[in-house]
Amino acid sequence: MPLHIAGLTPAPGQNAMDPLEALVGAAGDGVQIFLTHGAIEGHGSGSREPVLRRHTAASLPDLRLVITGHIHRHATERVE
Repeated sequence: MPLHIAGLTPAPGQNAMDPLEALVGAAGDGVQIFLTHGAIEGHGSGSREPVLRRHTAASLPDLRLVITGHIHRHATERVE
């Protein structure tokens, strides 16, 4: 079974954009693991940096794991 991994570094000037939006539609077909830098909705610093939205993650049927670095303390969360 193939494993599809995608990664994205937010572009300067696109503050508060949801990096997962790049995977909506054909671009995200089959992506199972996504790596990026940004906060997860509900866990952020309040800055204008990218925020991964829960509803976007839930809309990607093949997505199983998001790995993101932003807040420098370990946290695990499940989105269903």
